[in-house]
Amino acid sequence: MKTKNYLFFLGAILLLGFSACDTSNDTVTPPPCTVTAPADFTFEVDGSSTVSFGGQTARLSMAEEMLTILNGGTADLATLNSMYADGLGFSDVSLDSSGKKLRNKTAGYQTSVVQDYVRGQFDDMLADYVNNVIPNLNNQAAPGVPGMVGNRELNAKGMEVDQLFAKGLIGAVTLDQVVNGYLSAGKLGTADNTTRDVNVDANSTKM
Repeated sequence: MKTKNYLFFLGAILLLGFSACDTSNDTVTPPPCTVTAPADFTFEVDGSSTVSFGGQTARLSMAEEMLTILNGGTADLATLNSMYADGLGFSDVSLDSSGKKLRNKTAGYQTSVVQDYVRGQFDDMLADYVNNVIPNLNNQAAPGVPGMVGNRELNAKGMEVDQLFAKGLIGAVTLDQVVNGYLSAGKLGTADNTTRDVNVDANSTKM
């Protein structure tokens, strides 16, 4: 009798197990999802913009023009240094007159010791490209020897200076500005987010 009860119980468990694996009713048709992105993003109050980012736009344009030069095979170190440190010498005259610079914002929210070190690295990249890479663009690059590999302009360490410079600025300027500057407690915690003046900072608040 015990054996019969045991077999009956085991059979019921197996039956339930197989029925639970039936997927005939599991088909799910997700609803359609359509996202229409706007042509641009605007932030306005009473028809006036509430944000001011002219400085950021200028610096990105400066970095872009410098990247083009660092990938062009011809460059003048004095001009590159002036672009980076002084914000002057760009083909776009609006950049020269913007008053914005890249070097003073490189590691801008770090200690003076870190600033000197990081900015020095970017200075060295410019000098390396002009003094070592450009004179060897007719040579085949090799370990410890700058030159070309395919269409790549490499320094003695096998690195592309234009990529080092551009991607380095992503961290040293852009990331530093966003994380250590604009998202800091000093900006978000205490800055005025109410007062606006249409004649100052494009009607944006201090925050």
